Amino acid sequence: MESLTLFRNDFPEEEIHVVAGHQVVTMENIEVLALFVRQGLPNGLSLHETVDRVKELGGIPVLPWGVGKWFGKRGKIIKEFLVNHEKGNLFLGDNGGRPCFWPTPNLFNLAEKTGVVVLPGSDPLPFPSEALRVGSFGFSLQENSLHGDSPTKCLKNALLSPNVTISPFGCLQENRLFFLNQFRLRRIS
Repeated sequence: MESLTLFRNDFPEEEIHVVAGHQVVTMENIEVLALFVRQGLPNGLSLHETVDRVKELGGIPVLPWGVGKWFGKRGKIIKEFLVNHEKGNLFLGDNGGRPCFWPTPNLFNLAEKTGVVVLPGSDPLPFPSEALRVGSFGFSLQENSLHGDSPTKCLKNALLSPNVTISPFGCLQENRLFFLNQFRLRRIS
C-alpha cells in the first residue's frame, strides 16, 4: 500500500502524503481510525478487538477526540484502555474542530503519561464551508523522516519510532463557528 504524494506548484520541495485509512465504530460506540489500512473492518467489535485487528492488518489505531464522545461511560472505557494497553502502536487524535475555549482533554494528559502520542488532524464536518479546513490542523515530522523508496513505510516507521517528534500546526476552531457547526449537525441528524 502506497501513499498518495502531493506537491505544491509554488513550493515543489514541500510534500503532503495522504495515506489509506478509515473509521470504525466499536461495540462501546467508540470511534477508532485505522491508519495505513485499506481493508475494511467491521463495526461493532469491542475496542480491544478493533485495535488488535487494526494492528494485525499492519495499521496504526487512533482513538479520535470528538465533542462529548469522551465523557461518561465511553471516557471511562478509553481511560481504562489507555492505562492497560500494551505499549506502542496506539495514538489518540486531536482535531481542529475542538473549540478554542475547550481545555486540553484529560485523556490527552493521561496519554502523555502513558507514552501514547496525540496526533492532530483537521477532521472537517460534512458541510461545504468545512472543505476549506482540510489540512489546516495537523502535524509535521522531522525533515528527513520520509525519504526512501516508500514514503508510506517511512511515515509509518517514523510514527512508530520511540523518538518521534510530532510538530503540531494550525489553530483550534473559533468559538462562534464551533457552536454554529454543532447546531447545524444536530439539525441534520
